[in-house]
Amino acid sequence: MTTLGNALQVALAIDVPEREGQLLRIVHEPAFTVGGRPCEVTRLCASIRDLEHVISTGSAEVAVVASQLNAIPYPNLVALAHRGMRLVVMAPDPTDRQWDDFPGGLVIGPDPNAEVLAFALAGDRTSITARRQRQAAQSRSSPSRLPLGTVTGASAATSASRRPSAKRGVVIAVAGAYRPSGKSLVAAGLTCALGVPGPAVLVDANMRFGTTPFTLGMSNGQNLCQLADKCLDSEGAWDAALLAELQPMREPTQAMVLAGVPRPSMRGRVTEGFYERLVEALAERFPFVVLDTSGEGWAAADWSIDGVSLRLADRILLVIRPDVQASRSHEKPCASGAAAIVSGWYSTRPASEEWRTGQRLRWSSGSAWSP
Repeated sequence: MTTLGNALQVALAIDVPEREGQLLRIVHEPAFTVGGRPCEVTRLCASIRDLEHVISTGSAEVAVVASQLNAIPYPNLVALAHRGMRLVVMAPDPTDRQWDDFPGGLVIGPDPNAEVLAFALAGDRTSITARRQRQAAQSRSSPSRLPLGTVTGASAATSASRRPSAKRGVVIAVAGAYRPSGKSLVAAGLTCALGVPGPAVLVDANMRFGTTPFTLGMSNGQNLCQLADKCLDSEGAWDAALLAELQPMREPTQAMVLAGVPRPSMRGRVTEGFYERLVEALAERFPFVVLDTSGEGWAAADWSIDGVSLRLADRILLVIRPDVQASRSHEKPCASGAAAIVSGWYSTRPASEEWRTGQRLRWSSGSAWSP
């Protein structure tokens, strides 16, 4: 019987529950050993703070951490690796050159098998480095091969790996004129529905406080800020980066999700120029791109990213209450031609000429529409 006295004590700090469960199954297999020692997971860390506590108290011998947990910056991860505990990093793409000089060199992919995990837990840098080099060579010799960070699920991989085509997808911006309006729920539901017959993607572009990871049960470690930090100078670079950051909704939809800014201090990474390139890159790869904005975008005090969302959108969906006060709050965007879609929940009717001239809304059964 395994006891903590002779077992290798392991801490897990993984952002995706399914991957955490996979590691637990591998480690607790009776046949799984590291240097002849059985293993025992003694700590499950839900945050970097939890991991720092494990390191400071020495309550484990080795820690396995997801590189995207809590969107931890690379320098902070390096600092943790210097604190004395053996650190194994699970990265979406372990062949990325940033990992070449990582302290300890124990960088593996997001879905390791038992052999790779055993090498990493044992601190076998030579074996792990050799494996990374083989993977990098295979990637260079097979440009059509999907990046190592491909998300699980056949439909998700199919969606994100679509090559750019001449036909641009439809971009839909979801906005409102007051908070809270329920627009994030509408954006998620719309994307889910659009993704049933074919690929679609939801971008959490709420610069105030995005809630997508919480409402959909996804990791906030995979987000658009991670893309903003990368050098995306080719279609291949965009493909690899998007595959690493996009997360699939649950079946039966084929929709994918790009989480937003995880912390207020990271808002500055999302510039207008980068965001515009991101939206266009997604529109080249998906038939539908839904942008969940901060809420507005037509006033001088609004976030500039909201304005970019409205400018790039082919359709604008305004989420409002079915009452006169809500209607008046939308008169400005309606008069300027910004609002192409307005409803008590949502509609997909494009803007008409009457709409662009600011014609008043009519009301029926608690919803608004343009004649």
